[in-house]
Amino acid sequence: MKIFSNNPSVSSTGMALITNLAAKVREEVQTFMATPLSPVLALDRQIAMRTLDNSLEVMTLQINACSMATCIQSVEDAAPVFRRACPEPLGQPINLANILLDPSVNLRHFVSLDIMGSVASGRLTHFRYEVTYSAELCDRMFQLQENYGLQWLHGLPDQFIMIFAWINSLYETQGAGVNIELINRIETEVDRVKIVTSSSGDPSLKIARTAVHECWRMAVLIYLYMVLCGADASDCRVVSTMKRFMRLVKGTKPGRIPDTYMANPMIVAGVAACKDRDRDIIRQRILSVPECATPGTAGHDAVLQLQDVWARANGEGRAAVAMPSLTNASPTVGIESPDSMPPTPMPLPANAPPLHQVQPASATPELPAGLVGARVKASDQLVEHLGELERLSSKLDMNVPLDVFRDIDQNKNPNNITKNLIDDTAAENQWINGRLHAIETYRDMLGEALREHFPALQPHLPPPPGANGKLDAVVEEEEGMIVDS
Repeated sequence: MKIFSNNPSVSSTGMALITNLAAKVREEVQTFMATPLSPVLALDRQIAMRTLDNSLEVMTLQINACSMATCIQSVEDAAPVFRRACPEPLGQPINLANILLDPSVNLRHFVSLDIMGSVASGRLTHFRYEVTYSAELCDRMFQLQENYGLQWLHGLPDQFIMIFAWINSLYETQGAGVNIELINRIETEVDRVKIVTSSSGDPSLKIARTAVHECWRMAVLIYLYMVLCGADASDCRVVSTMKRFMRLVKGTKPGRIPDTYMANPMIVAGVAACKDRDRDIIRQRILSVPECATPGTAGHDAVLQLQDVWARANGEGRAAVAMPSLTNASPTVGIESPDSMPPTPMPLPANAPPLHQVQPASATPELPAGLVGARVKASDQLVEHLGELERLSSKLDMNVPLDVFRDIDQNKNPNNITKNLIDDTAAENQWINGRLHAIETYRDMLGEALREHFPALQPHLPPPPGANGKLDAVVEEEEGMIVDS
């Protein structure tokens, strides 16, 4: 292990060692599974745990050296061993919360690989997990995160793993994707997930870790909207969340940290990338990680899979969609690959009518006058709000995370600017920026939908995107900002 930890690039000799280790572990797994279940269950679990430990150790090496197909096969080989290591009797569902709160790192490591492999590839998990998500459980996981969590290994908090599994379980529930109350609850739970703050004194490291965690938060939302709600990459919620995601990526200085940990959320959210420049940034940032730069490795295969999704969407003249049960083999990767990963939405203004209630003209030739009036009135209100925010936008300055200001204050700012003043100013600017982008995006999407399906409303609608030159300039300037961390 020490050989590979010092150098992420695997030589031919190292590859031969990994292949040999994998063959021995596979033989050990086959021998164990051929052994009848011991009447002493504790002893059987102990042997299973030791076998699983060897399998996971080899998998850690394979992820950096072998193809995605090989890694998926290794998880499949270890699945029956994991099941015998679980405390639940065979035949009963596995309680995911108990596993994630279990002191055993091997059980938690396997379910993380299983669930995130399902998220990234669209495959079903190897087991049907019993998911009972609650705010209390989320808080308990947060309290134990520092001691038990695998955030240090994947950069992914256990709470998000739980929510991914929750979404997967709801996908099989009829009507869950159109249950607005349920979707709002999941959005709220995603938003309230607390992250263990870094104890490092390095401000740049703190910012990098915070960026990784927030990228995961948005990737979870993208997964929610595209998988459970069936939205595609052109959905206004997905577009808005992808904008926020890319703003975070662009605002974080490229480097081994955070790109090593940011690669996974970029793979999940990358399916929703529609702009060529966003796709180029995602591709370059992932391939800048040494473990992903070598053809034939899992990380490189993931990039090829993303490019395949983008190419098919472009070739068919449509937005990418999430298809969790897709069984078409990817010609570039050689494994089953979904058409696209899930996208995420930013919650829309509370008083804004949902776009999904606007039906195509072919479905409803004559829209009731009351509904037309409501749409026009809502558009006018949004334009008024937008105008007010545009006047405020002249006072906006570059967003800087509050942690940066706190570090400056603790290190005695030479200008003697008080911490409270800086915090208040930064918080006000961030709030205005958030409202500006949320209302602008929703206004544009609503106007586009109404112009397309109800041409008679054209005189009553706000101008199309691009007419507000100053606002567009503000958005483009903020999207191009790079915080040198």
